[in-house]
Amino acid sequence: MKAGTFVKITKTKPAPDAKLPSAGWNEFTPGEGVAVQGLSLPVDYEIEGILLADVEVGGSVYVARAVPSGAIRLFSSTPVVSVTQNGFATANSIYRVEVIGGEPGEFAPFAEELLRELRPREISGL
Repeated sequence: MKAGTFVKITKTKPAPDAKLPSAGWNEFTPGEGVAVQGLSLPVDYEIEGILLADVEVGGSVYVARAVPSGAIRLFSSTPVVSVTQNGFATANSIYRVEVIGGEPGEFAPFAEELLRELRPREISGL
């Protein structure tokens, strides 16, 4: 899973030894972090956007996504503990990743530009 790829990421289930339980949909408010409530994302949560960095063990997954207002928002996962052919796992969640537009890495220049703009303000560890 390569930076600059337009993807859909779906949480398919909690990790076997999840550190945080999955939130129920009644406990989840889009745009607000659930970790502060001691929860991880609900099962079947999905986002679409552009990967800003390669998906690698030890790193977080960063996705730039447009919201209804047209603003760009940043999704970030907890650190990845394993990568499979069609997804990845964190300490709390198992995710499926699907390429939904273009070629892998096609939007790499956009991802690099966005990273330059966001890194000082919003992204740590990249």
